[in-house]
Amino acid sequence: MTEANAIYPVGESTMHTISRMRDEAGELETGNVVRRACMVAGEQACKQVCQLRGEYESFDEDTTARETITQAIEARSCADINLLREIQLLGLKPEQVLMVGVTGDRVGFADRLDEYAEDIAQNPYGWYELPGFNAFFARVGEVGALGRRLADCADVNFEFKDKDGNTVFGFEHGTRTNMFGSSRYNFEKDGAPMSFTEYAMREAVRHYGADPTSIRIKLGAAIQGHNFVKHFSDREAMETHLPGWYADGFVKNVSNPNWQEGDEVIQSDTWHADTRGMIVRDIREAMARLGVSENNFTTEGIIDPGDSKGMHSSHEFRDVYGDTRDLYITFPRQQ
Repeated sequence: MTEANAIYPVGESTMHTISRMRDEAGELETGNVVRRACMVAGEQACKQVCQLRGEYESFDEDTTARETITQAIEARSCADINLLREIQLLGLKPEQVLMVGVTGDRVGFADRLDEYAEDIAQNPYGWYELPGFNAFFARVGEVGALGRRLADCADVNFEFKDKDGNTVFGFEHGTRTNMFGSSRYNFEKDGAPMSFTEYAMREAVRHYGADPTSIRIKLGAAIQGHNFVKHFSDREAMETHLPGWYADGFVKNVSNPNWQEGDEVIQSDTWHADTRGMIVRDIREAMARLGVSENNFTTEGIIDPGDSKGMHSSHEFRDVYGDTRDLYITFPRQQ
């Protein structure tokens, strides 16, 4: 990747990295802009947010590059240009990469791509795109990398061995709509309610016949409470928006720290929702139930998009930078 982007180990055999939208000086980086943002923005705005460090001007001497960028603008594919650059900087060929659309709570597996054939599309730049999965896994050799575009959501990376000793890598996308307090768990396996994290891990363990104790977990990103600010009209609205979060201690009234259950919820009060605390709880709970050692979990290099002052895409900066996303990629160490 670029010098601005760090690469961290997930386990012994796989890595993960996160692109950045801007550097510390505020200069545009090679992050991603989602297609719908370019479609709405139009050509000139699209040029501004394609985030190629002014390289439009340098294309005057390069007919091929100029034609490529022109076609991309016409197709409103700013995100595709940035993604192509990141893939190339990583040393991957586009056709090796599976971009997973984190648009549904299915758990997917690369050895079932034939089953997903109706949903898979090949991007004109070469990589494959598959929507509908908030967790996805692959054996090394089945795909060269698993990518996804995220904003302020939690990103969890996994590595483990299947029953034959092959390395498996994957990710989970932790988002508000699949993260619930323990009293409101919305996922179930073998009759037991659980978090989406545990559900995804158990699905993967069963699919690969894996020993759960071999699982390595790297939490790459998760926003903290002070950056996830909420206001609620009443207690019901809070529970609808963040089911079970308050009961588990992951929503706090910072305007009135003495607020207790049963007190009136005031619209002007500020609440902090601790997504990072929630996902860490879910990970550790799943590890304990599956017998995974605490030593197998790391948060080294974790980012909080909201603390990055726009270097990483953030809901808090949407009015400034538009509907942007970082590129997250999990991949084997050796291709």
